[in-house]
Amino acid sequence: TRDTYLKRDPAVKTMVDMGFPYADVIAVAKAIKNEGNVLSADKIYERLISGNIKRRPNASILKALDLDKVNSETLARDA
Repeated sequence: TRDTYLKRDPAVKTMVDMGFPYADVIAVAKAIKNEGNVLSADKIYERLISGNIKRRPNASILKALDLDKVNSETLARDA
């Protein structure tokens, strides 16, 4: 499916690694592809920012500690 392809896309992975919510990144990536545009991290980033989508501020720390697979609901609860 297209979602599976998008999950593996380097631009999508980059945005998720930067701390943007996975569901929002996928939705933006789908919209960009549906418009017939080439997917890039820059385009996804611009759309996320213009849509006022916020990053998790501690995403880079979680990645460095290999805790990036922690459930986002747990992070929200513990914040």
